Amino acid sequence: MLISTKRMLVSLALIAILSGHNLAASEEVQYILPELLLKRLQERQNSLGPEYQPRTIHLTPSGEPKYTNRLYFESSPYLLQHAHNPVNWYSWSQEAFTTAQEQNKPIFLSIGYSTCHWCHVMEEESFENPLIAGFLNRHFISIKVDREQLPDIDHTYMLAASMLSGQTGWPLNAFLTPEGAPFYAATYFPPTQFHELISEVSQLWQQQPEKLIKSGSDVLTATQQISSAKQNAKHPTAKLSEKAAHEWLKIADELQGGFGIAPKFPNEPTLLFLLQHSIQHQDQNLLNHLKNTLDAMQQGGIFDQIGGGFHRYTIDPGWLIPHFEKMLYNQAQMLQVYLLAYQVTGDLSYRRTIEKTLYYLETEMRSEAGLFYSATDADSEGEEGKYFLWELSQLEQTLTPEEITLAKPFYGFDEGTNFDGKNILFLPQSISEFVIGKGLKVQEFFSALETINKKLLQARMQRIPPHKDDKIITAWNSMMIVSLVKASQTLKEPHHLTAAKQTAESLWVKHYLSQGDLLRDTREGLPGKKASLEDYTHFGLANLTLYDVTDDPKWLDRSLDLVEEMLALFWDEATSSFFISRQDTLLPLRAKDRGDRATPAATSVAYELLSKLGRRQPDQRFTLLAQRLITSLSANLSVSPMQYSYLLKAFDEPVTGINTTQFGAHGALKATLSKVRNDYLLSIKLKPGWHINAHSPGHSKLVAAQLSANWIKSVKYPQHLDKQVSFMQGPIRLYGNQSSFTITPTETKNNLDQLLKFSYQACSDKQCLPPEVLFFSSDIQ
Repeated sequence: MLISTKRMLVSLALIAILSGHNLAASEEVQYILPELLLKRLQERQNSLGPEYQPRTIHLTPSGEPKYTNRLYFESSPYLLQHAHNPVNWYSWSQEAFTTAQEQNKPIFLSIGYSTCHWCHVMEEESFENPLIAGFLNRHFISIKVDREQLPDIDHTYMLAASMLSGQTGWPLNAFLTPEGAPFYAATYFPPTQFHELISEVSQLWQQQPEKLIKSGSDVLTATQQISSAKQNAKHPTAKLSEKAAHEWLKIADELQGGFGIAPKFPNEPTLLFLLQHSIQHQDQNLLNHLKNTLDAMQQGGIFDQIGGGFHRYTIDPGWLIPHFEKMLYNQAQMLQVYLLAYQVTGDLSYRRTIEKTLYYLETEMRSEAGLFYSATDADSEGEEGKYFLWELSQLEQTLTPEEITLAKPFYGFDEGTNFDGKNILFLPQSISEFVIGKGLKVQEFFSALETINKKLLQARMQRIPPHKDDKIITAWNSMMIVSLVKASQTLKEPHHLTAAKQTAESLWVKHYLSQGDLLRDTREGLPGKKASLEDYTHFGLANLTLYDVTDDPKWLDRSLDLVEEMLALFWDEATSSFFISRQDTLLPLRAKDRGDRATPAATSVAYELLSKLGRRQPDQRFTLLAQRLITSLSANLSVSPMQYSYLLKAFDEPVTGINTTQFGAHGALKATLSKVRNDYLLSIKLKPGWHINAHSPGHSKLVAAQLSANWIKSVKYPQHLDKQVSFMQGPIRLYGNQSSFTITPTETKNNLDQLLKFSYQACSDKQCLPPEVLFFSSDIQ
């Protein structure tokens, strides 16, 4: 590490430099901003309206902000939070890099997001400090980035931070050459230490710039090597999934659920992969650990027991004390995790968690157009978690004595306070354990609990709520579309499908400007940044998911359009892989995202999208591209399979996933499994001109339709049709258009005996395709 992180007192020379700089608003802002921007200030102020509140402690006697920088013209709530810092912030722009190069100044890059607690802390301590701001303004070009708007920028410099200091997280603070090469990066700094750091960086740049330039070049080279796809790779096998599951289990917290030690993150891509893997391998021990994890999370403080929805992570191993921000991507993924778990186990407590999370999203996070906002803050009224915490006196003021008698033990008040003398609501035991232990009648208990929760929620809504980031992000809304579709299917509630279609339609109208111009985000109707690979993959998958359940070709056509653009913008033919950013992002290199982070790797979602399109389309180009992509990733997969949980899930899913709908015959056949009382119904739909051979096709050379599973008692095959063809003597028996197979299970079928195998051969009037096999999960409620 080039720059020492040794803590030392600020030098007298530095103090003299800082103290000697006058940051009066009239001098600093007029000096900083070009005349053209000054003319736009009044126009911008008028467009923001009277409700706009400058976020700064630096105000004139009349209440106007003393400082205004270029971020004032941005749409991002995070950038607007910094628009009145005394720091002369630039957005990520050509202007910033050109200025740095012309003035030969290093770049200070700060990356965060509007609901980030430590970003707020560093803003208050350092970026609102006129002394620190003055030093930055004279010696650096300062750039502020919203990581939610520009995930590719964040990914690139986060990777650099992991190499340079080992510190990753937000705020991410990086120092770059004027060309954007990082030579130092780390996370939060207290103000005194930040003083020291910027002084040392400035001194080194003035005295030994060649060393910093060389360091930045070395970091870029190392980053490029990490991002480059490995060659001479082989197509992966199922053994990689077994290896990944085994490695995850080695770090499993058997007592409190989850993986590793505090802080505890849900790791949703991993949970989805392991849930699927437990079914594939009939691994009851693994399923039990996952159930323990899901039970602990839905009972812990990480779940908002009153309002619904999940906080981002907890700082303790027992899921009790959360970092209180709520992110849309967490909600979308947690919905899919609990929906899958509910499919497999039938546990009604999971359904309750799903419904409460959906209620939170629909009532607090959804716009009139049906689009979902990005996040809510951890802080309110300047305190972390204040909105969500309870004192016993507040409980007593809200509930009747009888309700308090029930609520106190149910929500953990009998355990004592758990957060700075206040209480995070949590469930010390499961609902069923509580009801049985107290000897309560189930129906009466839930009626009383519903009344208690309504009163507590209404009382909480009287408080000042946390800041809401009302950006509309394409990728995260697309994840919600998939979750809503799955909720509709799993919960048998059609209104969730209606909501999914509204979200998808609004997203298409408002974010798809023209060919190749999908937007990453909008806010209040204003466009933000252009879409990254993540947005194209998730939006393409969302449209394809809607096509699967509606049969409306509009959704398939949109998915195909998005994939074609995705390939044109991000595909690297030389390495059979994807860049995560466009070519014009001003980054010094185009990185390639592999492993999962808080969300699935965009490359993994791209593989899933291409694979699914290949099974729904006559054009097999997508299947071939998917095979090339996963082959290019297989070397990295072999070394670190734990980083690729979502990719392994997508790779295994066609055979072992919890699937109730499958496609075959290059998209000519759609098969759906449903449950009718105690039996299962497999419904087959074929495109015009296609058929499959019947169970008894009439000729020994023809491949018969066949259903098999170790739990089948009997199968009632549909009535066949007779058809005369030129290449056979006598008629053949077939199923065409629509057919249904009724499957009766044995009485001893258990949860893990789930895979149903459907063998068939599809033919058109012109050709017969090779025999195929589809797999379905019978673990459906």
